[in-house]
Parts: sequence; structure tokens; C-alpha cells
Amino acid sequence: ANRITRRFEGKMSPEVLSKFRNSVLVYYAGTCREKIEHLGELPVPTQVHFADYLKGGFDKQYPDHLPPSPSFGTSEELRAFFDRAHELGHLVIPYTNPTWWCDHPRGPTFEREGEAPLLRLLDGKLSYEMYGRNDGYTVCHWHPAVQAANRETVRQFTEDYPVDVLFQDQCGARGWHYDTNPASPTVYAYTDGLLSMIEEDCRRTPLSTESGWDRVVNAESQLCGMTWAIVPTEGGPEWRTLMKEQYPPSTWEVFPLAQYIAHDKVAMIHHDLGQFVTNREVLAWTLGLGFSLSYRTGAAGLQNPGNLGWLQWLDRLQKSVCSRYVGQPLTDFSHDRGAAAMAHDGVMRSEFGDLQITANLGPESRM
Repeated sequence: ANRITRRFEGKMSPEVLSKFRNSVLVYYAGTCREKIEHLGELPVPTQVHFADYLKGGFDKQYPDHLPPSPSFGTSEELRAFFDRAHELGHLVIPYTNPTWWCDHPRGPTFEREGEAPLLRLLDGKLSYEMYGRNDGYTVCHWHPAVQAANRETVRQFTEDYPVDVLFQDQCGARGWHYDTNPASPTVYAYTDGLLSMIEEDCRRTPLSTESGWDRVVNAESQLCGMTWAIVPTEGGPEWRTLMKEQYPPSTWEVFPLAQYIAHDKVAMIHHDLGQFVTNREVLAWTLGLGFSLSYRTGAAGLQNPGNLGWLQWLDRLQKSVCSRYVGQPLTDFSHDRGAAAMAHDGVMRSEFGDLQITANLGPESRM
């Protein structure tokens, strides 16, 4: 037995579960006032995901996420946004990141606690991180100050601003480290510390995270990612290279290991910040892999008929097709590139529960 035992339907209330299955995740950009103004234009329900509220900006001043940035809105406006979204029937899923503390500038918690809560490598040095122009340090999840900071974030998003699902970035994407911080029970306990955090947090609210692996599946309700190298989504990061550009397509085929292990335990979508379903090719891949649908738009952009029309199409497919396979086990799968292995990606056939999907990944009609 692999000890992955918590089924998807047991991880959230029946009301949230029904909305979750039937909703597209939308990264919804804009100020708080803009968000409130255009909430009524989103399909009901929508998973409303956003990061532009963050106190210091994106990847700035963690672990302090609140109060919201003045450029975004006031604390009262943020609460009004949550209340209005819930009144309309949406799910609210804000972005957080409890896995590193940012520098330049340091937030109030980092300033107060200093460097004692940070992970220490075997040579005693800090584990430095940089994303774009933002930098900081990996934390030791066994340290009381790290635990206290995360518990305060969870408290804020379960009491002050009640979420439906809390997104915690990188909890399913981080690599393994040695950690010689005195708070760690052993030098190889870094990952267990992170896992203990999400096991605690999932008892307060459903969780979503970036990417995923087997040890996070019991705690998480949604995994976002795992498709950078195979699905040709638009606007990917500079470092992204499709696998078919690295290895001759005739030498490999897709095998959905994550879905076989966990499709009945978690919902799956593409990366929450950088991968969205924006065209028919990506849509075919998404359905064939058993993923839910996602989109990115500015709040004011919903007034664009093209943006809104595509989102409404995704919403219809989510409700009619995807909702039927979310949380269902993958029971059969095949990927056939056919004779045109070098030109197109072929056909995927998958079966989730009693639902069969045939996804044509190329531009030509097939019988």
C-alpha cells in the first residue's frame, strides 16, 4: 500500500466540492475595486485566483502577506471583495507562499526574527534563492518562527478573509535539501518539515499548490502544473523547452503516472500563474490528460467579447465534461502518435471512471 488514502471528495465540504468540480480557475488580475466591479461578469461559479493583493508585491516580504498593498486596496475593500465573490457563488483562492522569506526589502517578520529561522546547508551557509529580480532564503519548517508565521497566514485566510481553498506556492515543487538548522530534528528532515506544515494546514482549509509528488497528495486538493515540458501552452517562461524538442517524438509517448497515482485524490490543472487554456490545441491536451480548465484575464478585460466568449466556452466544457472526471480514477490510457510522429502529437485516449475522452492533438481531422 502506498498510503495515499484521502479521496478527493473527502477534502472539502459538499457545497465547495460541487462548485470546485464545476468551475474554471481564473487568474483574475486588477485592483480590488476593479475586481469587485467585474465579478458579476465571471461565470458562476469561478475559482477566483489572484496574487496582486500581496503586501510587498509578488515575491516580496514573505512571510508577511497582509495587509494588502496600498496600490491594490484597503483591508476593508479586500474583505468586501471576498464577501461579494461569495455572495455571487464564486470560490476565492488567493496566492500565498510559505516556503521562503524574501530579502531586499525584508518584511516585518524577517526583520524581527533575523536569520535564525532559515535553512542552513551542510557548510552552514544559507540557502539563497532568486526568482527574476526577487531574492531571499529557504526556511527551516521546524523552526518555531517559521511555523508561527505560517499559522498566522492561515489564520488570516480562515478568519479575517475566509478562503474556499488556500493556494500555497512551491509546496509540491521544492527539491530536497540538507538542513543543519538546530531546530531541524536531523540534517535530512527538511522535506518532512514542509510536509508536516501542509498536513497541519489542510485540517483548516483545502489546499492547492504548484506541481506535486506522491507525498503531498494526501494533504492537497489541487495540483497546478506538471505539464511544462509536454503541453504547448502559450507564453511559457524562457527556460521552458518542450520534450519533443529535446527528444525525437518517435522515441517516446505520454504516460500519465501522476494521474494513475492520484487522479481520484486531487484535482489537476496547468500551472496557476503561467499556463492557461488559450486555444484548441491546448484544450485537447488538457481534456486528454484529465485536467480542469484555467484562464487568465484582467478584471476589465472581461468586457472584451473575445476574452469573455472563450472563458464562457471553457466554463461550459468544465461543467459538461471536466466536472465528470474530477476526482475519478484513471482506468485506461493510450497515446498514439501514428505515422506523423514528427509532425503532430497524435491522439490520446483516456478513461476516468465511466467517462471516455478521445483527444486529437493535431490540426487535422481523424477517424
